[in-house]
Amino acid sequence: MYRKQNAAWGLFIAFDVLVHFLLDAMWLEPATLFWPFLGFPFIKYPGMDLDLWLNMRFYDLTASPHFYVPEVMGLIILVFFIYQDRC
Repeated sequence: MYRKQNAAWGLFIAFDVLVHFLLDAMWLEPATLFWPFLGFPFIKYPGMDLDLWLNMRFYDLTASPHFYVPEVMGLIILVFFIYQDRC
């Protein structure tokens, strides 16, 4: 994309994806990283059901700054790129 359209934001997105993989330590769960190439089912943790997981994520999004601040920053960046593309 960078070579065809000379779009520097393509390099930024590629770098961001790489950093995201590194910070999430995705290599610790290769079935998730390479899904669906290593099979379709995900690892099921004992005692973890969908309701508990959703409640934990909702709590993180509303009460945990280390969780919601990066999400809000990512949303701002995404909106910025969408706005730039339309102008």
